[in-house]
Amino acid sequence: MKTRRSTPKSLRNPRQDRSRATVDAILEAAARILEREGPEGLGTNRIARDAGVSIGSLYEYFDGRDAIVRTLCERHLDVVRAVTDEAFELLEHAPDEVAVDQFVDALFAFYEARPRLRRALHFELPLRLSQQPFLDNDRYVERRLIEWLARRSGATDPSALEARAFVLVRAGRAVIIQAITEELAPERQASVRAALKLVLLSGIAR
Repeated sequence: MKTRRSTPKSLRNPRQDRSRATVDAILEAAARILEREGPEGLGTNRIARDAGVSIGSLYEYFDGRDAIVRTLCERHLDVVRAVTDEAFELLEHAPDEVAVDQFVDALFAFYEARPRLRRALHFELPLRLSQQPFLDNDRYVERRLIEWLARRSGATDPSALEARAFVLVRAGRAVIIQAITEELAPERQASVRAALKLVLLSGIAR
């Protein structure tokens, strides 16, 4: 029985090198199609052909297009979480300016590498699938920030910390995504990046 469209999932967890290579080829083919044509170009037959695998092989690992897209989203969010974790490790041992600088630069670099793909995953595909993975990721970053702010300030008012974290996390994400989506000129993007760093520094230093 197929998984419902609203909750697509992978059918099999690849364990062998060959299986991982097949899954990676399928996901990369889907990513390239998204970059060139947007979600309208996606279809399992098209993805299998571009990946150089049979349609039967594709269905060994995914139960359909939505499962492939969800896995792309999950991989995207895994990278964002890894960058976030590295930033908070820096915050424990380095000056705030250093940690914020590296965090913002790392996120910009991640989005700049494949801007059309990142835009599709953030703006178009959640509308077709679910925004929950992206909301969960925001909350993950938010929890990390709340814990760090609490340790740093010794604050006892959780509602105040939660409000600050909510604003900083969502403002930061929105600025980065919009800067990439709107394809700002290099000099303007540099100014926006610098302004975002100042906002984040001000927010965590209060």
